[in-house]
Amino acid sequence: MAKYAFQFGAGFNNFYHKHHILSEADEQKRAFLLRLTELVEAQLVRALSLLESAHGKDVNSPQGVRWTGPPAAFSESGGE
Repeated sequence: MAKYAFQFGAGFNNFYHKHHILSEADEQKRAFLLRLTELVEAQLVRALSLLESAHGKDVNSPQGVRWTGPPAAFSESGGE
């Protein structure tokens, strides 16, 4: 599961760097890309949750701090 989460995240990272989601001029394409980003986030959260339950500890951070989403700067009106 860890390998899957890593590879999935790395693949999305490549995708994100190739597609300028928040600055996309086409409103429909931007909406699609934002929704796709939400789906990727949900899948990664599921994968990390499975790892967490399998190991009995928070895998998001060695300090036990959970990831709560991207910073506010990464909203539709913010920057990339």
